[in-house]
Amino acid sequence: MKDLDTMRYEKELNMSNHDHSIDEGLEEWLKENEGKVCAQHAAWDFCGYVWYELGKFYEQVWQHNSPIEEISADTLEELMTKANDKYGYD
Repeated sequence: MKDLDTMRYEKELNMSNHDHSIDEGLEEWLKENEGKVCAQHAAWDFCGYVWYELGKFYEQVWQHNSPIEEISADTLEELMTKANDKYGYD
């Protein structure tokens, strides 16, 4: 699993299951800061941390204060759908 402590965490830009939203500018910001920053995917049944590296978006999914899986996709929308399909849309 990727060590997220090596990345700067952005609190202002994120993804949320509350209204199934991805903040405007998040995808571009992650690409511009490739491999250096991450943002949160807030959900009821899990928490994810997303970043961009090597041409893909990644999400490290956490449950019960532990990382359990990393998934990847070409876009943030696709990444959000993959995480939600497996861990829940709430």
